[in-house]
Amino acid sequence: MDHAIALAQYDIVTSESPERSLPSLGQIAWSYMAQHRKPLDVGFLDGLRAAVTELSRKSQSMYLGSAMFQDGLRVDLIFLYSFCRVIDDLVDEAPSREKAQESIKEASQVLHWRFSTKSPKKPLYDYLQDKKGPNSSPLLDSIALLPASRISLGPLLELLSGFEMDLLFSPEDQEFPIETEADLEVYAHRVAGTVAAGLLELVFSHSEIKYSVAQQEKIINAGQKMGQALQYVNIARDIKRDAAIKRVYIPSSWLKTKGLTPTDVIERPEDPALATFESQMLAKADSAHRSSVEAIDQLPKDVRGPIKTTVESYMMIGQMVRKARQNSIKIEGKLKVPLWRRLTLAWREMYVNH
Repeated sequence: MDHAIALAQYDIVTSESPERSLPSLGQIAWSYMAQHRKPLDVGFLDGLRAAVTELSRKSQSMYLGSAMFQDGLRVDLIFLYSFCRVIDDLVDEAPSREKAQESIKEASQVLHWRFSTKSPKKPLYDYLQDKKGPNSSPLLDSIALLPASRISLGPLLELLSGFEMDLLFSPEDQEFPIETEADLEVYAHRVAGTVAAGLLELVFSHSEIKYSVAQQEKIINAGQKMGQALQYVNIARDIKRDAAIKRVYIPSSWLKTKGLTPTDVIERPEDPALATFESQMLAKADSAHRSSVEAIDQLPKDVRGPIKTTVESYMMIGQMVRKARQNSIKIEGKLKVPLWRRLTLAWREMYVNH
């Protein structure tokens, strides 16, 4: 039965328009015994395995978040998160700005081709086989696996534009792209709001509940706001880490109120004066969170709990940042919510409050 269920799930996630849920156990058993199956797409399975491994290694939040969803939606989210993770690493870990720009340009070109009307819209690992040839790469593989029939191209291209903003930082030339609060909001929308929009598009695609276009737009707009809130938490947490790579996401207009510049932040990331902006960023996160949290309650029950768990895990990081600042605790490395607290939160949101 384990094998039969696994094959049934495989059929769901590799179909262009997946079923909403697994058939009954009786149907699965009958299909398993009676059907002559085509050979499995080993490349697809290898790609899925690689995506899961990469997420578990590089992004515990995305990994835990995807693990709480079910069936085809879970696999689609893994592929979406995997692409986000791969392109993020290619930009942040590039040996030069030129190399990072090349990766963004390549991603844009291949995404356009992947989503073109002439392309088969199936999440098949060997989709780009002719294009890849012997020079396969994690980027091409991650794009090949994107569920193009269930997500739109727009959010993915906006995500790339967010990474392009990262490349505008140039301390040597005194160039810092986050000059105003409006710049901050645009950046947070591009790098986080777009991911939330993609997630919600997949939710609507897999849901048995039919939403009107207006309802979908309203929920997606709120989801993008929620994504921005999580990005503000990340910025507040990572002021010191970002300064180490010569980036300052605190708006320059904020810094001027204390007579500071982005260069001052890079040179003195532990300056007590920055506590004001850390608190200001977290307050902005709380405001965005409150304004969009009601939209989550309009989502199907089977996805409401996982999304709330992911969101509240991030907001919990904001609480930990505040507590560390209040108690003068020096944070070394990247602040993370302990696993036991994540699991407790997941249990509460998915079962107690379900």
